[in-house]
Amino acid sequence: MASHLAWLDHDAAARERMQRLLARLSDKEARDELGLGTIRDSIADQLFPGTSTIQTRLRYMLFVPWIYSALEADRVSSSDIEKRARKLETQLVEPLLAADDQSGVFGKRMRGDIKRLPNSVYWAGLGSWGIRKFYGSRDDYHRAFDALRRGRHVRDELRREDGEAPRFRQETWHPSLPAPPAGFPASVSLALTRDEATWICERILEKHETSLLGFLAKAGLPDGVEAPWELASEPHVSLHNRTLLEHARRFSLVAEGAALVYNYALAVLPNTDGKPRRPAQATELGASLKRWCADVKRSDVRDWSLVELWEVVRAPGHAVTRKTKDFVEAWMHVAREPSFDRLTSEGTLKLVRSRELDLKGRARSRFLNENAYRKWNGAAGLTPLVYRWPTVVRLLGDLADGLRSA
Repeated sequence: MASHLAWLDHDAAARERMQRLLARLSDKEARDELGLGTIRDSIADQLFPGTSTIQTRLRYMLFVPWIYSALEADRVSSSDIEKRARKLETQLVEPLLAADDQSGVFGKRMRGDIKRLPNSVYWAGLGSWGIRKFYGSRDDYHRAFDALRRGRHVRDELRREDGEAPRFRQETWHPSLPAPPAGFPASVSLALTRDEATWICERILEKHETSLLGFLAKAGLPDGVEAPWELASEPHVSLHNRTLLEHARRFSLVAEGAALVYNYALAVLPNTDGKPRRPAQATELGASLKRWCADVKRSDVRDWSLVELWEVVRAPGHAVTRKTKDFVEAWMHVAREPSFDRLTSEGTLKLVRSRELDLKGRARSRFLNENAYRKWNGAAGLTPLVYRWPTVVRLLGDLADGLRSA
């Protein structure tokens, strides 16, 4: 039976959580073989709220509301809104590719056949930063478009009569949203103007001033920072953010070890003759495990309190299951006193095999399904956890460039 996701249409908050989940399924960091993504995402959402690894450039945070605001003003019907929005977002591709800076353009390879539209990628972030006032999913918004359009028309008529717009219970976009540039979307670039950058910075600070994202939006990003926990020594970083960064650093190291053992267990999976199926990869992964042991022994992972970690990651929209906690706690018994023999023992290999089987079932487990095993590239889940840091650096770079612009 094909796997799928479904949920009951209870409330907007539940739908928002599912929208975030669906986005994360395609995140580059979401190749999560051992089910540690809920911990990673809780830390990332607290440090950098409103971001995701599939976001590319900051000005899309304006492109999306500009397009939908224009469609609201144009009295587009609910039945046509999705098609019209796609058309306008597709029209962004060519002018953006004609500009000098083409990095992060949606549709750069597919041109008019964009598979993932910016409105789906940025929807959750627009809500988190307070730019989107409509409280619901993108599909909810499309379904309600007729009513929203009528409300906007009535508001505009009343504004013309007495010069002051009435307040409605349902706003769609922030009332001070900057106006799009002349010729939008036929003429546009990814460069923020100073006014746009200032406005976005204000939205971040309005909603998330105490987060690390808010701190960096206000203070600027130091040069040469390769991982977010390097910021823990920066002056004026709050104690709460220092605590998050410390847990992020330790969890990244611990998760790396678990991923190495998982891949090693796959490499030494025996053939019918009892020999490892991927001996060269087993040797390479074994060397990586030895280096990881040395890193752990130089770190303070052995003194790390998981009780504190569970308290830190207990955040709205993030539920770490009992099975996930049990696996992490069992793995920490090994990671606190690691050695190559202990990491490659049958007990440790069984721990990661059982975890993957519990997550994927027999039909998708690489240990039991030959097709799944053949697709294994030898490095599943080995990308270090950096909690969306490359995306955050790119977005903050756009913000800084805009604030410096003429």
